[in-house]
Amino acid sequence: MERIVLSYFDNLFQTSQVVDDEKIIGALDRLVTDEMATSLNEDFFETEIKATLFDMHPSKSLGLDGFLPLLFQKYWDIVRKDISLAIKSFLSSRKMLKKINFTHVALIPKQSNPTEMHHFHPIILCNVVYIIASKVLTNRMKALMPKLISLN
Repeated sequence: MERIVLSYFDNLFQTSQVVDDEKIIGALDRLVTDEMATSLNEDFFETEIKATLFDMHPSKSLGLDGFLPLLFQKYWDIVRKDISLAIKSFLSSRKMLKKINFTHVALIPKQSNPTEMHHFHPIILCNVVYIIASKVLTNRMKALMPKLISLN
């Protein structure tokens, strides 16, 4: 299994050609307007964080710490300040505690004697606070996506 995973990621993150990023970026039209950039950089609000948490299924997304979103939802009045502060701090500073920014990936074989990566089902365990932060960012970006991605 180790050989399959290492081979998969070695091939995934390499290229046979040197790419000039600046040349590619220079050829692209600027799609993100100043207004869009401002909306993405606005301060994050506790209401936004709470809405994101309560949109999560209560008994899915088990965290590495063994907590489910249900715990945070049920005791929101007690944990809201600490959770909101942690998420706001991360989103504004772009720095997160290692204990929060830590993920385990378990690969469950879909068949006997798997030989390729797609023969595994990945189960990803990460901290619920990390999941909330990533979903808050995703929700902000969702509103802009139709303007940035063409149907073609």
